[in-house]
Amino acid sequence: MQLFSALLVASCASLTIALQSTGGGVVNTLMERGLTWREAQCVISRHQRRTKKSLRESELQSVLESLDACELLHEEQVGWLLRNTPQDKLSKTLLHLASQQQPFDQIRWCSFKKKLCNCANHVSGEKAVARREGSKNVELPHVLCIDCEFSPNRCSAIDETGKIQLDCLLVKDGDRKRPPSMLDYDLEILPKRSTSQVRQQILNLLTSSRDGCRLWVGHTPAQDLALLNLSLQELNEKGVKVVDIAEYEEMREEGKRSSLQTMAKNHLGISIQEGKQHCAIEDARVTMLLYRKFRDGNNLL
Repeated sequence: MQLFSALLVASCASLTIALQSTGGGVVNTLMERGLTWREAQCVISRHQRRTKKSLRESELQSVLESLDACELLHEEQVGWLLRNTPQDKLSKTLLHLASQQQPFDQIRWCSFKKKLCNCANHVSGEKAVARREGSKNVELPHVLCIDCEFSPNRCSAIDETGKIQLDCLLVKDGDRKRPPSMLDYDLEILPKRSTSQVRQQILNLLTSSRDGCRLWVGHTPAQDLALLNLSLQELNEKGVKVVDIAEYEEMREEGKRSSLQTMAKNHLGISIQEGKQHCAIEDARVTMLLYRKFRDGNNLL
């Protein structure tokens, strides 16, 4: 027993020396944000390899203060960023977003990309839709831009003002499989709908406008329509027109369709889809901006 106690004391002493030699203040700060001791060491080592400099506690505190100003919803999101994003890159991202004249309280966590983004600056439409459906004096959107992602299946819809009218996970009845590539907290708070529910919600939004302007805007929307079990014929019968901006003559290059990424770069001067995971909200907003830029020349509503 005495031998065990002596070994325990020696181990604690060794750990204290290790913490001091590898930036104990930095390690402790990272552990306070939910990282394990090993994860904190990996963060420090990664910074050393990338920058050839030690991670100073003042640098880390500056990044953490900026993250706190972003008002992230859960510590799991902060932990993910600290584990998976090099500190120098995270610092540059915060500076870049701030340089776009976006206040930190408008920079949000993007559960599509699992990183900071300004794709959700506009007020979510979940409550807005509920208010509109309960009031006869408030108009529903005239135009919807709808985009779906497929791993996992997720649908987002943006109206002509840029407001998020819909953002939910598509699930099958009775399916308890955990969708891939999402944090537990994001899965917990993201609305979950069956395909039939989302299909009906979109139809309600598209066909309830009082002035009869019913427009679905998308970029190559065939896959989105298929995911929601909708067809052009069914939408046409309901008076809904589907506009594919990839068909705009101004968007084509040498007569061929361009990707949304190319269109955004060439016609809006912005970069999107830079990571492996695309954000349906961002793609829908960009598609709407492109539609609004070229609709007059194409005699569209």
